Amino acid sequence: MSVQSGLTYNVTTLTVAGSATCGGGGQAGVTVVDGSLEQMFRGGVGGPIAVRLDGPVMVDCDGAAHAWQGHLVAPGRALPNDSGGMLTVTLSQGETVLATTGSQPIHIVT
Repeated sequence: MSVQSGLTYNVTTLTVAGSATCGGGGQAGVTVVDGSLEQMFRGGVGGPIAVRLDGPVMVDCDGAAHAWQGHLVAPGRALPNDSGGMLTVTLSQGETVLATTGSQPIHIVT
């Protein structure tokens, strides 16, 4: 399970991507369980902005590595175009967590 450190800025969303591998058949869901960006502005840093995926992201569990991609949103908040933070991504089937990235540094690329 991996996540790329660069997030592509798209005004209302940030594109996040990585790769995941799982076996056993079926599909597994990619979930951002803990993600936040620091709000950057001229002259300082603001408070954290919580981010999450805007919808389901699934990968096949066939033993091969699969690229995944999703869009991060910050409900009720404007997304900064120059920021960084931390993100934890998990791969799960039902209630079972198959893999996690652990907390990883991220940053926005324009």
